[in-house]
Amino acid sequence: MKQLCLTHTQEHENAYSLTCQLVSSSTHFRMKQILLILLFIFGALSISRAQEVVANSDRGYYIKDNKIVSGIAIEKANRTQRSERLIIPNQVSHPAAVLYPGDIEEYGFDDVRRYISAEIILQGNPKKVFLEELMNLDTIVVYSYPTQGTDLFFLQKGNSLPELIQDEKEFWDLFRNPLCPEITEFINFKKKAKLDYGTMSLYRRAYSDCNTNLFPKFRMGITTEAGGLKPGINKYTEYTFDWDFSFLAGLFVQIPLDECFSFRPELLYSYIHTPKSQISGTVRKSIGSKSYIVRESFQFPLVFRYNFNYTRGKIIPYVDLGLLLDVKWKAGDNIAVWNNETKSWWQLAGSKESRYQYGGVLGGGVEYKFSPEHSLYAGIRFKYIQGDVRNEYVEQLKYITFNIAYGFSVF
Repeated sequence: MKQLCLTHTQEHENAYSLTCQLVSSSTHFRMKQILLILLFIFGALSISRAQEVVANSDRGYYIKDNKIVSGIAIEKANRTQRSERLIIPNQVSHPAAVLYPGDIEEYGFDDVRRYISAEIILQGNPKKVFLEELMNLDTIVVYSYPTQGTDLFFLQKGNSLPELIQDEKEFWDLFRNPLCPEITEFINFKKKAKLDYGTMSLYRRAYSDCNTNLFPKFRMGITTEAGGLKPGINKYTEYTFDWDFSFLAGLFVQIPLDECFSFRPELLYSYIHTPKSQISGTVRKSIGSKSYIVRESFQFPLVFRYNFNYTRGKIIPYVDLGLLLDVKWKAGDNIAVWNNETKSWWQLAGSKESRYQYGGVLGGGVEYKFSPEHSLYAGIRFKYIQGDVRNEYVEQLKYITFNIAYGFSVF
């Protein structure tokens, strides 16, 4: 009996010891969880403080007495305001301040915009200003200062003070980059008699990156499209229309609007071969016992193209977006549908064919420049056109086509 009691007591002690161990382990685990949560909150607060967001501002820096103050928010402003003063909003890392030329040596933004404090002569009078750095070409630095709707440009050579650019021809010659000989041709072709801020910014990028794609030329050429076509007629549910083959060919011109955007009007001859059912619009022909319909028209895509010309190299992606007008050779009175099951025409009562169909075009692809004057284009286009919406029955055409084009520069 005594031995049994001892055994029973020992079992209780073992159970108690096991319970204490489990409680101790659980407490230790919870303390770890609490510690991790506290560390996470502390880290989040630290990051939030380091990346404090101040409204209407960009991150930047300034230099005063050769000391750099960085990681602060600087108020956004237009170019004229940035040339006159630096406004620092109130923030955790810096009190509110307004700094003028002469108060600091320079300031800038994290996106590499840089302004230096300088004294220039305007209308015979000295004036302290912030000059915006446009380009740094190792041996020379070019700055701009906006005034009365135009810009003054200053050239700094070595450690000398910035000087107003007066000989523009001599200045353009500075862009003859010996490390990028092909850019000389484009400089001669594109340079302007009068300097302006947009052109200067463009040449900075082209010179620094040796990127002649930023100087697009007028192009013209031939283009073809082939792919799928799906016709349709709204409110007409007797039969569905299958996808079929379409082919288009024609001419285009591409007119540069700036370094990336261009206007690309095209003239295309459209041929549609539909062996099943189709909206009529022209002529029915027969080959042996097989009947089909041929639809012919001219299409006029008015496309705005964006080339990613900031990409160096011979392969340049592009996207297209524009309007589309389709003009049939001849339009009949009623919409006629060929029914391949009954082998007969169906005239939709009360319908009227639209000679003019309109819609839009969306596409994308790549341009391959195998020389500065010659390019090959390949891409995909999605097109949709429809007839007169005032009619009860409206013809509809959906295209998915593969586009191949060749373009050349004539001057």
